[in-house]
Amino acid sequence: MVKVKWIFPGLRQPSFYLPKIEPTIPTTVSPKVIYTLVYVSVFYIFIGGVYDLIQSPIAIGADRSGNPVLVYTGALERQFLIEGIVAGILMFVGALGLYLLKEAPSNPHDTDRANMYFALGFASIIIAWLALENLIGQKI
Repeated sequence: MVKVKWIFPGLRQPSFYLPKIEPTIPTTVSPKVIYTLVYVSVFYIFIGGVYDLIQSPIAIGADRSGNPVLVYTGALERQFLIEGIVAGILMFVGALGLYLLKEAPSNPHDTDRANMYFALGFASIIIAWLALENLIGQKI
């Protein structure tokens, strides 16, 4: 505790103490922060963030009359910004399906949950794969 000093002479000093504040810096990083940074960086790579930084100007995704377009059909090596974001989200849906397939047999006593995880995982993998195949089919 730190005693409060009184500045003006002749006035009575208050009889309370203020706690001393000592800020501390954390020495370890939470695993949640590390996982979040890893997932965000993988998502950034999946959506083509580096490609979008290199390309100038960024292809927004519209035709000459201003109508929105999702897929760039001119060349296979080029992409619109929204096309990369959609492809990255679909890849993460497929990765979520793989995670659900991994977690399905984790608790053998709860078969309803295991069956639901297996069905959702399998469905999300199939949906993501078909959507990505459709996206590349439109591009070609």
